[in-house]
Amino acid sequence: MPTRTLGPNLTGSMARVDRIPEGQTCRSGDHGGGSSVAAERICPVCGAAFRVYPSAIKRGEGTYCSRRCSDPARGRSGAANGNWKGGRFKRSDGYIAVGIGGGEYRLEHDLFMEAHIGRRLERGEQVHHDNEIRDDNRLANLELLTVAEHARLHHPGRDPSKRVVVACLHCGGEFERLRSWIERHPDTYCSRECYRESRRAGHGNECRVEARARADRRRAEAVGCCWDKRP
Repeated sequence: MPTRTLGPNLTGSMARVDRIPEGQTCRSGDHGGGSSVAAERICPVCGAAFRVYPSAIKRGEGTYCSRRCSDPARGRSGAANGNWKGGRFKRSDGYIAVGIGGGEYRLEHDLFMEAHIGRRLERGEQVHHDNEIRDDNRLANLELLTVAEHARLHHPGRDPSKRVVVACLHCGGEFERLRSWIERHPDTYCSRECYRESRRAGHGNECRVEARARADRRRAEAVGCCWDKRP
């Protein structure tokens, strides 16, 4: 059975190492490609000898003998882990979180405000970013607000320019409705009761026709366009 040898300079990161007894061959159906003898390699970290399939080396694996050697930071926390960023990171929502010990994190802008006012934030208090950039935690950009004040800044309420005053086609009572809704549904009723009473009275009812004409005039004045006059 033919075999092929591997050069000494093959490199790669270790995702999975197949430990194979010396002399055992790799069948084509198991690891892809033709049959080949497992190669012996030396771990660059601990110097231990180990054997690995050629297909694993092709994938860029087989450089290290174990996960402990491939990632020395595995299982270490804090500054002992090479991936540690000082206990400060940007959350997915854009705010900066800071570690305060014991695996607990708090928002950086809250900590800055507490240091400025000399106490912890009370229940019902929130910190607002004036320029609405969530990771800009300069003290000049932070403002201490109540929950209600903060909500009013971010959610100012409904826009009056998007609403018009209309009259109920049955009782003539006036109420507000969205312009976009009026354009799709010109018939306006202030309640389900008025709608049902109007349907019972029939479309030929003179009071209903008069109320619709009044409503059309109000719409034309509010929306600024001409509405078709119905008989």
